[in-house]
Amino acid sequence: MVNEIRVYYESDGRLREGWRAFFDSTLALARAKRTSVRFVGGGSKVETIRDFVTATRTQPTATIFLLIDPDFGGTTDELMTQTKASGHMDGLVGVADDNLHFMVQVMESWFLADVSALSRYYGTGFRERSLPANPNVEQVPKSDVERGISAATAGTAKRRYHKTRHAPTLLASIDPGLVRKAAPRCDRLFKALEDVPA
Repeated sequence: MVNEIRVYYESDGRLREGWRAFFDSTLALARAKRTSVRFVGGGSKVETIRDFVTATRTQPTATIFLLIDPDFGGTTDELMTQTKASGHMDGLVGVADDNLHFMVQVMESWFLADVSALSRYYGTGFRERSLPANPNVEQVPKSDVERGISAATAGTAKRRYHKTRHAPTLLASIDPGLVRKAAPRCDRLFKALEDVPA
């Protein structure tokens, strides 16, 4: 019986509340099944994988997911193969691919799926035209995402985008439905969380 869901994600732990807010609809489903959900910020990729491996060995009643940034482009299957071959996944023998998930090359790509939320947050001076316009945000190169968001926010009262100052609120503000449509790997993670049995 599953009594807990844990998502070990590669990121700063200070983004935890933003993560919880972003996944709130899925958390509500889990709570209805009397399952607790924890998002655990693991820091670097190596630290996150280490914590995930430890949890899979020590928490037999939990369903545990890993969410890391891809270091390269490609389909989910290609990323799975390349990441396992890189040595990062040592110790994960027997863990189902359904428990391994990839974000985008940079988390801020998700923000591009909901430009209205960005505009509301930054207000006057926000320059939407500076943002990349590709509707599949997973295809936008990391450098274009970073450069676009920096340019779009530079003239606002909040100043240029800053990850730990701005990302938690933005994660809580963007529409998960829009992100799921624009980011197939995000949709895959939502479906995995929603499908965890009671």
